[in-house]
Amino acid sequence: MKRRLSASIDDEVLAAAEAAVREGRAPSLSALVEEALARQEAHAIRMRAMDGFIAAYEEEFGAFEPGEAETLASGLRASVRSAASILAEPMENAA
Repeated sequence: MKRRLSASIDDEVLAAAEAAVREGRAPSLSALVEEALARQEAHAIRMRAMDGFIAAYEEEFGAFEPGEAETLASGLRASVRSAASILAEPMENAA
């Protein structure tokens, strides 16, 4: 079920959204808003999961040392970039 809503947004944001629809990057303003809200919720879910992981880790192993979390995050970002580049490569012998 879909519901109608009313929202106030900055002129610049609305202009960018309208341009996305006009240029074919989004099927409609409603679809663009729905996708943005869905992405925001997915992000919030991931952040809550990460908070839970960090809390469980610190409960078992103690609090992160200064700089340790940043080092881990940097390594994770590098792993994600590497995986993304592998996924972006054309598959050999694809049927």
